[in-house]
Parts: sequence; C-alpha cells; structure tokens
Amino acid sequence: LTLKAYRKDLEQAFGNADKIEALKSLTESEVLGLAREALNVWASLSLSSRNRKTATLKSFFGWAYQEQLTERDLSTLII
Repeated sequence: LTLKAYRKDLEQAFGNADKIEALKSLTESEVLGLAREALNVWASLSLSSRNRKTATLKSFFGWAYQEQLTERDLSTLII
C-alpha cells in the first residue's frame, strides 16, 4: 500500500511514469516548479496527507540524486 501511495503522489506531482522518466531532461528549476505546483494543489488536504506527499517528494529527489538523475540533491529545497 505504501508503494501504491508513493506512486500516486508522484503521478499527481509529475504525471505518469513516462513523464517521471522525462524529468531527466528538465532543468532543476522546471522540476522544482512542478513540485511547487503539486504542493500548492495539495494545500487543501489534511496535514497528514500533505506530510506524506511532501515526504514522497523529498524521498524521490534524494533517490534521483543518488541515481545521478540530478546534479544536486533537490530534496533539501522541499520544505
């Protein structure tokens, strides 16, 4: 269930899996813009839902950095 929830969160933030793969070609500011848009959409959700979705984004960005899909760890920019 956790993986299902994480997948749903990422799809809400970035679109389907093809779009997530395409993140490699986006600039850092474009990726952060997508993340900020998602966080704004999620603002009306309960605190626990927002926290989980934010944690998903932070984990994803940390993973992307470890996999060398980004030049720096963008997770530190998500509040």
